Amino acid sequence: MRSVPRLAPEAWWPAGVAGVRATRVQLATGLGLRAIEAGPAQGPPVLLVHGWGIHSYLWRKTIPALVSGGWRVHAIDLPGHGLSDKPLAQGSYTLAAMVDYVLAAMDTLGLAASPVVGQSMGGRIAAELAIRHPERVVSLVLFGAVGFGDAPAVASLAPRLPGPTGSLTTLLSQRWIVALGKAYSYGCRAAIAQEDIDAYWAATQFPAFVPALHRVLAEFDWRALTPAQLSAIRAPTLVVFGTRDRMVSPRRVASRVAALRDGRLHLVQDAGHVANEEAPDEVNPLLVEFLSSAR
Repeated sequence: MRSVPRLAPEAWWPAGVAGVRATRVQLATGLGLRAIEAGPAQGPPVLLVHGWGIHSYLWRKTIPALVSGGWRVHAIDLPGHGLSDKPLAQGSYTLAAMVDYVLAAMDTLGLAASPVVGQSMGGRIAAELAIRHPERVVSLVLFGAVGFGDAPAVASLAPRLPGPTGSLTTLLSQRWIVALGKAYSYGCRAAIAQEDIDAYWAATQFPAFVPALHRVLAEFDWRALTPAQLSAIRAPTLVVFGTRDRMVSPRRVASRVAALRDGRLHLVQDAGHVANEEAPDEVNPLLVEFLSSAR
């Protein structure tokens, strides 16, 4: 086991990366979020929304491709994650609350309407945003999205599990737990790098992090989208899944994409739950081409 300290917040990605800037924004509600910006100031905007338990480091291989395509990229750390605030009040992490956070972030960032790219839980948030506020979503790209694939049983059990406290919180904050989770999320297209484990493990230095993740598990809507919900999505939608996704199963994804008004499915062979991390050479050209064509 490696004996390493957690990364200090000022050392988190994109520290030292030219052209990519981290800022802190405050929503109208007073909640603080970390935001990432990159790309030409006058370029068309695109918003990136990560999944459960991670943060905007997820997009480190995606952002350069979007910037090269001329896009002005915005990514946020969702509440409870990364360097954003971590409220623990009941109801802070329902699907409706998460959609409201993203909508408020768009307002704060000056995004009247934009494509939204979401991964896992972030994909479900993006889809719900498109259903409730279709005028704000130009197009959708969803990686391993909850609602399109089948979430694991632990999600339905979470509301009945006690919140982590004391030694359990300490245990769940260990680096090896993060390494195990990341390894499980990958297929066999790539191996998780040690620096990537360190980047995700860094979030556990905050005492509210693990309790917030438990509350997200307990409050979020992990169910599959219904045919009526799917047909309500007007935005052109690209759904991308790894064929070896063990976290959100792609078993029924084809029929759900078929229920969309304007949907397209791409399966990344042998990738797992984070195809954008595992197979960027395949995924990034597809992403840029789809966003450009959907304009």
